Amino acid sequence: TLMEGRFDAALFPLLGRERLERYLEGHTLPYQADGIIQVTYNLAAMFPDGRLPTEQPVVLVDGKSEVYDCTFVDNYRGGWLAAECAARFSGPIYLVSFDDEDDEDAPMRSLVFQQRIHGFRDGLAALGKTLEESVYCGLQLNEGREIARRIYSESTVPLTVFCGADILGRAFLEQAVKDGLKV
Repeated sequence: TLMEGRFDAALFPLLGRERLERYLEGHTLPYQADGIIQVTYNLAAMFPDGRLPTEQPVVLVDGKSEVYDCTFVDNYRGGWLAAECAARFSGPIYLVSFDDEDDEDAPMRSLVFQQRIHGFRDGLAALGKTLEESVYCGLQLNEGREIARRIYSESTVPLTVFCGADILGRAFLEQAVKDGLKV
């Protein structure tokens, strides 16, 4: 662990375009560290030759790179496995996810959501199942709750909802409890 190696750790969350642009400047604090661990986004892809402006060691977590050490999740396969699970239940199947595929201005594009969605859709198709509805929204708890309220009030139970992001799954679970639905 970092503490055992007597390394200090600091978090630099990328919460929008302004923070990302500051991070892309090679003189900012993260590049003065002993090493960099990037989670989810491979920002090195935004630099020439796919390398961050540092000589320090870099590790990507849930990001794929040919240049740096990395660990990543097969999100397509995860979506497929979720489809296999959903196909075992009766009732309509819904997909609710975040999707920035068409947003050219998305500050930090990630294929995570698209891969999950494609895996889920392909898995359902292979099993002869169809989606009742696909809904895309932002990664906001309130947006997820609003969609959950609508789906729960308009659909018959039992139903299955695949949420492509944890925060949306949380919104659906909380709304189900509030509405007295069995989860």
